[in-house]
Amino acid sequence: MDLDIREKGNGITLMCYVTPRAKKSQIKGVREGAIAVAVSAPPLQGRANQELIRIIATALNIPASRISLLKGERGRNKSLFIQGVSKECALSLIKNHIG
Repeated sequence: MDLDIREKGNGITLMCYVTPRAKKSQIKGVREGAIAVAVSAPPLQGRANQELIRIIATALNIPASRISLLKGERGRNKSLFIQGVSKECALSLIKNHIG
């Protein structure tokens, strides 16, 4: 897995590539250093972003409130800041959730 995760302050930044309106919400794999995530929510009124954060929070076993969207509010390529998680922990947990 060649996932680009960077440590920043008291957490990590994680790049994501999101596919909205999928049949099933799940982590699909890695695409060009970013985690590929399919979300069933449409890209309207931030619903796909909320679903993305919920999926990542579930995979990392943390509250969604510890994840914030840094970049990509309206695009498929997004950057998340995840507070209180190490790079190694994130890699391990995300690897276990790739469906």
